Amino acid sequence: MASLTAALAIGPLMAGVILDHFAWRWIYLLPIPASLLAMACAAKMPADSRAPGARRLDWPGQITAALAITALVYGIIEGGVASLTDEKVMVALSTAAVGTVRSDPWPGGWFCSAWAWPSSSPR
Repeated sequence: MASLTAALAIGPLMAGVILDHFAWRWIYLLPIPASLLAMACAAKMPADSRAPGARRLDWPGQITAALAITALVYGIIEGGVASLTDEKVMVALSTAAVGTVRSDPWPGGWFCSAWAWPSSSPR
């Protein structure tokens, strides 16, 4: 999570510096050293360990999360075109919010509590 936060903070700054001093095509070369650095760091990491028992994929959670993300993207795009108070946009954003809370895989997780949303996800 920390690397994602750092990438979101540093990426636009590096892109701005590159675009100020070089042609815009140089921006496509930026992922090459970042990928090489990530591969070098990953090579030094210990191998993954596996749990003794296989776990099933949470299909209802996966489908709910995909629908929530789709509704969120649709709501953001249509909200910019029409208005955030448009009926279709409000329904899409509400669907995204409910789907996000409902796809929380851990009962009592930080999105919702177990008493509010009984989960069928594996524990």
